[in-house]
Amino acid sequence: MENGPDQITESVHYAHIIVTIETEAPIEISDFTDAFTSIANQYRKYLQENYPLFAGESEIFVNEVNKGSIIIDLIPIIQGFVGLTDSAKIVMQQADSIVDFVTKYGAKIKTYFANDRKVDSATSSDLKDFMGTLAAIANDPNGRSTVKAAIFEKGQYDIRAALSFTTKEARQARENINAHKNLIEISSHVTHRRVLMVFVQSNIKTAPKDRRSGERVIIQEISKNDRPIFYASELAEERIKHEIRESDENVFKKGFIVDVFAETRNERVVAYKIIELHDVIDISDE
Repeated sequence: MENGPDQITESVHYAHIIVTIETEAPIEISDFTDAFTSIANQYRKYLQENYPLFAGESEIFVNEVNKGSIIIDLIPIIQGFVGLTDSAKIVMQQADSIVDFVTKYGAKIKTYFANDRKVDSATSSDLKDFMGTLAAIANDPNGRSTVKAAIFEKGQYDIRAALSFTTKEARQARENINAHKNLIEISSHVTHRRVLMVFVQSNIKTAPKDRRSGERVIIQEISKNDRPIFYASELAEERIKHEIRESDENVFKKGFIVDVFAETRNERVVAYKIIELHDVIDISDE
């Protein structure tokens, strides 16, 4: 048992989720809010799957945000059940749910600390929440965060489950989550296989993850207009960048046989994601 923050009193009866954020640099406001809204989203989803009776009645409130190391005290309250004759039983179920949620949510986040591992059941919405939990620490030079399930009793709290991660772990997880996001996007689009791609604008620099590369290409089989590209495959990017940087031949006189899927908006192609490079051919005489 540990002494809780000064603001915690004996009148507190509910289990809490405590998010602690320690950073060296100031935190962007979006990263700060994402740190707890992402957890709130995931807790509601957990209730829907495991405690459907409570799911529609549960809300999470921010009780305190302390100075120094930022400590966000989240109180999940089951609104419609407070004051009922069996409220003590409900409070116990709520405490159990919070401990189980932090345990399982922590396991999901930790999955992405290792390469070639992912949460198979995760949706794009889940991945967005995972990123929100990690963002403040991933964007800091030397940060640390913990997410704890705490049961408060008589002015003290007992930590029943906890997730802890550093900047290094958060950045590794961010990279792996982005890779998983790309896989989901690829599987949800029609893939154009072995199409001819020609550069109209190239860039020798390696593009940041999930960002446009600064390059534009034409894939006549899909659209006659040039479009920007993303790289969904590091291997494909390395091979294409090699052709741009190292080859003695003009990249604009080459054709790249690639697998891509087209990103559309209002049924209009706005960008391509390069999935795989199959071959590079000379088109200078065509």
